Parts: sequence; structure tokens; C-alpha cells
Amino acid sequence: MSISTLTLTGINARSRRPDRVTLTLTDLRLLTGDQQLAHLTLQDHVLGIISGRAYRTAQQTLGIRDFRYFLDEANLTLALNDTAHNRQAMADLFAFANDHHLWTTKH
Repeated sequence: MSISTLTLTGINARSRRPDRVTLTLTDLRLLTGDQQLAHLTLQDHVLGIISGRAYRTAQQTLGIRDFRYFLDEANLTLALNDTAHNRQAMADLFAFANDHHLWTTKH
């Protein structure tokens, strides 16, 4: 894999403002979860990512207080936009993590 950085776009899970995150793959230490809900342990911080569809489903299903509690407890930062670019970036991220033995499905 020749990709060294990935850019993901979405909204900040708490503020609901547009957000863009650029990741350097060599900073990845551990990837847990799946395409719907993932936590990336990076060299200097942890990033919680939820798919846009899962974010909207949780938002519609839970009351506002429970939804905020869910975001906090799951330590989620970014709700991804449902775009081809993000789907490809996530696929590349999981492929990189798998190739380097940095991925586990256990949270």
C-alpha cells in the first residue's frame, strides 16, 4: 500500500459542525471495531469514528440525553459523511491495519 495519509470528512459528533481529519498511517498504533464504529489509537491521541448511518440511527432512536451519553461513553469524535471517498479511505485504513497486525474487532 503506497498511501501514507488519509483524509476523512464528516461532522464533529458533539458540536455537529463540519470536520475534516487527516491521518498519517504511520501514527496508527491500534484499530478496534468495524466500519460502523471504530476507535483509532494514534501516536498522540484516540479518535472515535462512527458511520453517518449509525450516527443518524442512534440519534433518531435514543432521546437527546441518552444520545449524548452514548457519544461520551463510546468516546466518539467524528461522524463520517456517507461518500465514496470516505468509504474508500476507511477500506484503505482497515487494509493497512490488517496488513500491519494493528486491527482487532474487540473494543
